[in-house]
Amino acid sequence: MIARIDSPETRGAVKAAIVDKILFDRGGGDPQNVSISRNPRDRSMEGKNLAQLTQERGMSPTPENAAEVVMEIVKAGGATAVYHAIGPEDVDRIMRHPVAAIGSDGPLSVFGVGAPHPRQYGTFARVLGYYVRERGIISLEEAVRKMSSMSAQRLGIRDRGLLVENYFADIAIFDSEEISDMATFEDPHQYAVGMKYVLVNGELVVEEGKHTGRHPGKILHGPGYIAN
Repeated sequence: MIARIDSPETRGAVKAAIVDKILFDRGGGDPQNVSISRNPRDRSMEGKNLAQLTQERGMSPTPENAAEVVMEIVKAGGATAVYHAIGPEDVDRIMRHPVAAIGSDGPLSVFGVGAPHPRQYGTFARVLGYYVRERGIISLEEAVRKMSSMSAQRLGIRDRGLLVENYFADIAIFDSEEISDMATFEDPHQYAVGMKYVLVNGELVVEEGKHTGRHPGKILHGPGYIAN
């Protein structure tokens, strides 16, 4: 990749592809929609968007100039980013769709490190608090189904996702009037509130909202998994 960026023959094509991504893909049409969430090699970038980083380098925040900054970041070792490329009306429509399950691809993070997407702390609490309780986009029952049994069935994970005999006891007990996400893009390292008890494989890992220190979970594999 570095060789392609540095090569006069390929640099233009790489830059054009990045500009296209900013305009028509995850950039949502504007460099300010792409924010650096983590860059261990340059922590000063964390929490800033491409428009800001471009301006810091004395350039106007055009997609073309932002592409130059992206290539600079890649050459230095890369970074992770948050993309604001989907509107709230899209989220509402997708959430209501009968085949849409609810999950999160937010990775585990170290508390206080970087500027991660707030979904890493509040995905499910946000659905239950904001979309269910405050706005009524879907019912509480449907939200729970989309987060549990529907997801397990979609992924082909057996013996989980339902409260039935002989299934693993993965149970979350929350206050439907209290549960809320607290994490924001500006201050993402905040735990959600309202989750009272959590059992994983039958062991209590959250009690009265506090972690017990137990770690009984394990990696779950779907039917397509092949052990090495």
